[in-house]
Amino acid sequence: IADVGASVRVTGAVVRIGLEPGCALLAEPVGDGREARVQLWVNMSRAVGPTLVAAGGWQSALREGGLIQVLGELERRQTPEDGLQLLLRARVARIVDGLDMPLYEKCLQVCRGFAANHC
Repeated sequence: IADVGASVRVTGAVVRIGLEPGCALLAEPVGDGREARVQLWVNMSRAVGPTLVAAGGWQSALREGGLIQVLGELERRQTPEDGLQLLLRARVARIVDGLDMPLYEKCLQVCRGFAANHC
């Protein structure tokens, strides 16, 4: 888990589109009937990316159930309902519907193993 202010990459399924412009709740994309363990609010109001431009901006790109990948910084925010929570302020976002998540996760493990051993 990263610290507040850290730059992170997150891939998640859109669970809910928030009331604030460009905000969405992402969840860990899991299959085979399991429940998502991790959820994170993302603010994409300033995000750029080729698939966002092609879709006409984040307003058109965000849809519940869609899979997106986001690069940005973590920050804390205060909400009346939930109190203190993490928010990912997106810099770059792209739609990754159709991404084979189990294969993607295996590729990440191989890359991390290589980096740990050779970098």
